[in-house]
Amino acid sequence: MGSSVVSCIHHLKLADEYAKDFVRSAPGTRGATIFANYSLKLNWILRDVVTYPHFDDEVREGMRKEIASDAFSYDSLTEKIALLNPDQREELVRSWAEDRFRHGYVIDEVILQCFR
Repeated sequence: MGSSVVSCIHHLKLADEYAKDFVRSAPGTRGATIFANYSLKLNWILRDVVTYPHFDDEVREGMRKEIASDAFSYDSLTEKIALLNPDQREELVRSWAEDRFRHGYVIDEVILQCFR
């Protein structure tokens, strides 16, 4: 469930960034008015999710951090990783997992399977 929520927040942020970009690129148009309104609605959704009272404080804080992050950094990293050869990608995953484990994070069971 956690990754779905993060993905949802990420895509809402991307949609908001693209809506704002449209408003900046076509100011004063009917489209700019419509997309400015969509941006307001997207931001309302993000605020509503973060203030949902049944999420605990840790979950809400994680959501706030995701909302505050750069929406385009994930896509940028994905594009760079795609340029690596398979051995380089495997080494990247291995070093990432080892670092996460060393710092006490719970590693996804699927990733752990790569090292067994």
